Amino acid sequence: MSATLATSLYCEYFDIRNEPIHVGTRTFPIQEYFLEDIGKFHMSNADNKVIAEIQMDIQKGKCQTTPSTSQISKRVKLASSLTTLVGKKGSSVLIFVPGMGEIIAVTESIEKVEKPGVKFKCFPVHSEIPFEEQMDIFAEPEKDEVKVIIATNVAESSITLPSVDHVICLGFCRQIEYNKQSHRQILLPAWISHASSQQRAGRTGRVREGSVYRLYTREAFEVYMDRFERGEMQRIPLDSVILMLKQIMGKEVIPIFNECLEPPNLDTIDRSFQSLHRWNFITESNDGSEITRLSTFASSLGIDLSLGSFIGLGIQFCVAAEAIQMAAIMSVQRTPFQISSPLWMNHSDFNEGASATLIARNKFDGGCYSEPFAIMNAIFEYDNLKTANGQNNWCYRNRLAIRRWQQIISVSRSLRKRVAEFFGINASHLRVHEPPKSMPNLKLTILRVLKVWVFSESVVECGPSKDLHLDNQNSIHLSVQGRNNERLTEEHLSQILDKNEPYYIKDFCDLSQRGAFRENPDLPCFLVEFENRLISYMSECGIDAAFCQYSDDKFSLILDKNSNSVNILSKINSFTDLVKVTERYAVAFSHIKRRGKGERKCGAWTILDRPDAKGNVSATKSFLFMSQTTDVDFDSLCHQIGSYFSSWDFAASIRFKFTAASKKSQSFSVSLRGICKEITRVDMQDMIGREISTLTTSVLTRNQSIVCSSAQSKQDSSTLIPCVPVNFRILSFLASAQKRDFMLRFPAKTGEETTVDFQMSRSEVNVLHRWKTLGTKNKVFVDDSVAALAIHFNKSLYAVASNSLDLSGGKVRVEGLTLLPSSPLFLLLSFLTFGLPVGPTMSVDADISKLSKWMKKRDLLYNDDEEIWIQERIELARSFNLSCIDLRETLVSFPDKVAEFCQVFDSIEGTNLSLWDSLIETSMTEDNLSKWRCEHKISPEIQFENRFENDKQIKLSKVKAHDDIQKEGSTETLNEKQEKTGTKKLLAENEDSGENRDNWRYRSDSKLRQPENTIRSSDVGHVPDPVETLSIESGTIGSRLKTGVDVVRISKKGSKKLQLKISRLSTLPPDVESAKKGWFDFSDTMSDLSSNVKSPSNVIALLHKMFGDQTDGNSESLKSKYHILLNKDNWNIDRVTTSKDKSFRYYRARFVNFSVPPIRSKGRGKLTPTWIKKEWDFPNNIEDALLCLPPDFEAPKRCLIVINCDHLSGVWFSSVQDAVQMESAMWLERRFCNNRRVPRDKTSKSPCHWYEQTIEQMVDTLVFERNR
Repeated sequence: MSATLATSLYCEYFDIRNEPIHVGTRTFPIQEYFLEDIGKFHMSNADNKVIAEIQMDIQKGKCQTTPSTSQISKRVKLASSLTTLVGKKGSSVLIFVPGMGEIIAVTESIEKVEKPGVKFKCFPVHSEIPFEEQMDIFAEPEKDEVKVIIATNVAESSITLPSVDHVICLGFCRQIEYNKQSHRQILLPAWISHASSQQRAGRTGRVREGSVYRLYTREAFEVYMDRFERGEMQRIPLDSVILMLKQIMGKEVIPIFNECLEPPNLDTIDRSFQSLHRWNFITESNDGSEITRLSTFASSLGIDLSLGSFIGLGIQFCVAAEAIQMAAIMSVQRTPFQISSPLWMNHSDFNEGASATLIARNKFDGGCYSEPFAIMNAIFEYDNLKTANGQNNWCYRNRLAIRRWQQIISVSRSLRKRVAEFFGINASHLRVHEPPKSMPNLKLTILRVLKVWVFSESVVECGPSKDLHLDNQNSIHLSVQGRNNERLTEEHLSQILDKNEPYYIKDFCDLSQRGAFRENPDLPCFLVEFENRLISYMSECGIDAAFCQYSDDKFSLILDKNSNSVNILSKINSFTDLVKVTERYAVAFSHIKRRGKGERKCGAWTILDRPDAKGNVSATKSFLFMSQTTDVDFDSLCHQIGSYFSSWDFAASIRFKFTAASKKSQSFSVSLRGICKEITRVDMQDMIGREISTLTTSVLTRNQSIVCSSAQSKQDSSTLIPCVPVNFRILSFLASAQKRDFMLRFPAKTGEETTVDFQMSRSEVNVLHRWKTLGTKNKVFVDDSVAALAIHFNKSLYAVASNSLDLSGGKVRVEGLTLLPSSPLFLLLSFLTFGLPVGPTMSVDADISKLSKWMKKRDLLYNDDEEIWIQERIELARSFNLSCIDLRETLVSFPDKVAEFCQVFDSIEGTNLSLWDSLIETSMTEDNLSKWRCEHKISPEIQFENRFENDKQIKLSKVKAHDDIQKEGSTETLNEKQEKTGTKKLLAENEDSGENRDNWRYRSDSKLRQPENTIRSSDVGHVPDPVETLSIESGTIGSRLKTGVDVVRISKKGSKKLQLKISRLSTLPPDVESAKKGWFDFSDTMSDLSSNVKSPSNVIALLHKMFGDQTDGNSESLKSKYHILLNKDNWNIDRVTTSKDKSFRYYRARFVNFSVPPIRSKGRGKLTPTWIKKEWDFPNNIEDALLCLPPDFEAPKRCLIVINCDHLSGVWFSSVQDAVQMESAMWLERRFCNNRRVPRDKTSKSPCHWYEQTIEQMVDTLVFERNR
């Protein structure tokens, strides 16, 4: 890795007067060329002109202005020309460009170059391109190949490309800057610094001599360029930085900023204070403010503050689990679906990959039109898979990149776990129990509205698709034109389209035929025969309409009633008095088989005046037959209907015109348009009934279209927009991905680089480029998600993005789109319910008339009759906003507010909303949180067991709880039950689909993390069956160890049976009640525990008080949790007795206050006791337990050891006091034995126990762990 340090800046900051030492030199020399040097090469006149223009631009701007699009384009063109000039066979050229747009431009330019004997091959390097797709840049070029690597500034350092002989630097990059107007980040083109220019030059000269071509002048490099880039703190909003500093330092932050190496602007700090206050993260909008509980919550999650707010709102509106998972998905910047692009893939692979990805995306979307919802659907399906192999195969089948997918799964579980830790509840209460495609409409509506509330500045819109429409078969027609007269075939489409969705190719022709026949027919008889044969031909070939003009006073119009042509009748109502309308029926009889004409198209159908109900009819078609009445102006009427006929959109039509007959022959002309073919000579003779003397055909146009239909025949009432065929989305994306030319490209032959190209209509398929920022004309760049590809035929669409980045010229790039109901009323109510301004020009207090005007402008189907109802909803939304002001940062659920929310949004877009059944039971109300916290106390520290799972592989196995698999009176242990049923082997293979669930245990190396004779975390506090039959081991009653403690050992082995009764103490014995106060008294002056020994319970109480004072001392509401007493909020006391011996009474205590963080056992040294290394809750023998007590502290007199009995296993004590003190000692030893933050003697042969440390050292350790 190489780097260039701003030495002068650091020397000045640290007041270092010595000259800095420069380390490093080039391995091989490089030749530098600047713009004025390149002008001396043998460049074309056009290139020399571009060089002169660039020199003038530099002299004018002096590298201090933002580069324009024109300036970048000039350098892109020059770099392409220079590459073809200096690139030699077997070498590589590295071109540094600002971004993806320039990568595409250079690639397209160079790939058009044809140089005899030399092949130019481009390789893009960009952060958006998957890592595995960029590995080809390290391969050596072929002998006849010039490898052109086109990279952004990501390739400036940490990369060595051995074959690079030439580096071309445009002098530009794209850089994150602070947008003062929006208080957001903006990505702008910028001049690189002098240091970056040196870094780019260092990409060559690594293994041999090289050259660097700088497309700027020497003066710009030496004089105008900044020496180094400005620090990031000066280029970003400081909201999260301010919040972090306030939490760590607990004081004003402006003085800290002023002491930074490059202090940020005070205006930026003030804007950040205002933003934090608006979102209730701080109490006031100045430096003297305090952080709120919401900010503490959001900061503890390790995600963006806006996503923390999203989860907080989700908690308040009873969708906590869904909001957590959705926030986790939105926190991951890159999509988990595999990325395809023609930029780095050949056309065959691109077509196949992009098509498969869009099909998978549509499958998971399930009609939700939301990228986060689609991924939530996928997570739900993934969690129900059985094996790891099945999960990997599932990812492959559904086009999911395994690494990125596992990142989303990991982040989702981790975020759920952190929220559970913050509230002190089990993470199982925050699991999503149904995917979005099965959720109640109200839940989905809440999540959509919450996203609008949090990301209101990222709302985008697009107008209706005027060039597209659904026909009566719910199909979309897309025009396509082959280059070089190529015809699109079914073989082409089968490579890219979803075979489960209907589609076909429609050939559209516009051709003319002329001919003559010799006989001059008797017109009346001829007309009847000709029209019947024409109707038969139309029925056989699927032609909608025919217009026939026979002479100067006769015409007829024939329309198929079963096609779209009947819609034409509404347009000719004005002619109803001038034409005569009758019906004729084309009937196909199954029992009639005729020779001659009957076997061909003009005689295959029998024409009747009424339908035949008696014969053996196989098919019937109905036609409208129109002809003029006698008293009409024929020329005028024929001209009008003929003009209409030419402009009407028929699927297929024929127009006959018979000219005036001569003595020898009758001439005619035929025009065919639509999905039809030319009439053959035989069919023409059959139709006219005469021998044709001449017949010529001329093709005017011959086009094709792709007809895409949806497999979903009916629209669901909850569907946001009309169902758009999946294949339309595939075609739109494949054509749009070609950027400028909107082509479908197919490989001509396998293994060849030539392609067969088909031009698509830009106005039909350019759906990705229709989006604008709400209320503006600023262009929005979207991803290729299902929501981004959505279209509506007569309404505007609205969507909200989770990730957005401002670009130059007011443009925005967005990801994570979620489509909103198409009614602008929904968007309006979403803004008003949260007190947000309606667009950039409408304030939140705007008059209702103005809001209605805003509605009418966007709703083409606005109904004035609904205005009163709309105004009532607007007032209801504003009332809702006022009623929610008091909620602020309260992190509990409010089901009553959900009911009010339902009233505001009910019946919008015809969607009925109602409260879901489990609303009260699953919401994080105060009552539920209290109950869940009590349940959580039965499994202390299990929430922290997976904190360091990245340090070692920990497999998770699902094991049913004791009360689920062990019937009353059964003597089978959990392991025995698993061995018997074969469950144990299966569970060892499966991975957990979610952390910290009820009834889930951790396995490491296929073994439980605790031995059978210890109590597992999840068993603590669980009151099992009241009676357990055990055996007293022979020779163990009353045995005395070397420690002087009487021990009773009990297991399920042995002959002497003993029934134990277990119970949870709800009240303490009188002697304990009177004495317990002294157990938690402490002296504030107690610091050296080794010289002033107190009971372990005293130390726990003092430790919690001091820790609380340092971390949450400013919050009165949080102080109570650090006040330790012997009560049910802090302790669980279990008792075991037997009916045969009343003196048989033992106790076990569990400390269940989780206010201080756990401390990992890894890295404490070899002397650390085994039970701590293995992260057990307590030792499995009395000797190790007694080592937890201070030397001068009185040990318990009698204990009970239960072996191999699951939830009962472990050590029990003869008094409550002994149980509490031993639990306190083991709790302290588990955390502070061999404390890594306490200096110790390396020659010592015994561990450093907790009682050999000071209380300040232990508190410092806890504070360090919390901050970490």
